[in-house]
Amino acid sequence: MKILHVTESLGAGVGHFLALVTRGQVAAGHDVVLAHSIRADTQVAELDAQFKGVRRVVVPMVTEVSLIQDALSVFRLVRLMRAVQPDVIHLHSSKAGVLGRVAARMCGVRAQVFYSPHGFAFLRQDVSSNKQKLFLWFEQLAAKLGGNLVACSRSEADLARAQVHHPRVHLVENATDLSEIPLTTGSPHQVKVINAGRVCYQKAPWQFRKVADACANLSAHFVWLGAGDLAAELQSAATKNLTLTGWLTRADVAKHLADADIFLMPSLWEGMPLALIEAQAAGIPAVVSNVVGCKDVIEDGVTGFVCDSEDGLAARTRQLIEDPLLRKRMGENAARIARTRFSVGRMNDEILRLYAAND
Repeated sequence: MKILHVTESLGAGVGHFLALVTRGQVAAGHDVVLAHSIRADTQVAELDAQFKGVRRVVVPMVTEVSLIQDALSVFRLVRLMRAVQPDVIHLHSSKAGVLGRVAARMCGVRAQVFYSPHGFAFLRQDVSSNKQKLFLWFEQLAAKLGGNLVACSRSEADLARAQVHHPRVHLVENATDLSEIPLTTGSPHQVKVINAGRVCYQKAPWQFRKVADACANLSAHFVWLGAGDLAAELQSAATKNLTLTGWLTRADVAKHLADADIFLMPSLWEGMPLALIEAQAAGIPAVVSNVVGCKDVIEDGVTGFVCDSEDGLAARTRQLIEDPLLRKRMGENAARIARTRFSVGRMNDEILRLYAAND
């Protein structure tokens, strides 16, 4: 089978997801092509190692809406699709999802089309309500072009049916390579509270700092693994118990997971965050905001806490810091559930079965 993956975003979670999926498809003997753009957060030097056995093609696309640039991207995708003649076209994230479906309709290739949002753009809270409505309209319009929508969480699947009105929605939950995730032994000194990912508006770094401030009188240290344009939100001179690491290798992230006690993710919106899945697989109880994706990973009161407010995030984090037995029990539950539920083998098998079932 010849499979063409298309994405505008190749950073952070989408990039890691595509590395796992394409690795499994190459191992299964399929011919895999990846079309992607280059953004500021694309780790260009790592791409060859990430996508061994995959033919990569750079197709310029822009994140924001631009009639001229988007039209050029569509024509580039049309040419690529005609040249590759794939059996399956799998589009990732909102921009490629819209442009790719337009291109697939225009180019006339007989390929099955799949679209994975990895977090709908109309959920963004860093844009105006008019832009949110525009993004939703784009999703609804693209849904009429056909194809299958592959949601990465149950909440995302519900949104696809209720708001996007997509007629063909499938659920394949995100997963990760569990062999790369060590079980945590906890911090030998003070309690270590971590988050991992880009320091950007979506991840609400100011809420992470405020929780750290609320726990300043406790024996705990807060660590954000990553970097980003809102780094200043974490670097307040008044907050003494917080460290921002900058970008880390996968091996360095694993080291932090191995001695972490609590995972705190106050995101404003998500798809189904791989960083949270990895923390659960490592046996780290989590405190998360009640948003799409996060609430799908955590079993509230069992593997962590799902919170409706900033005060709730702070209160539940304090509770876990002060109760080592609760941390241990929730962490054991998290590892036991995650290491079955979030296996990359399960995810890759489900995606390939989905391709075959819609052939």
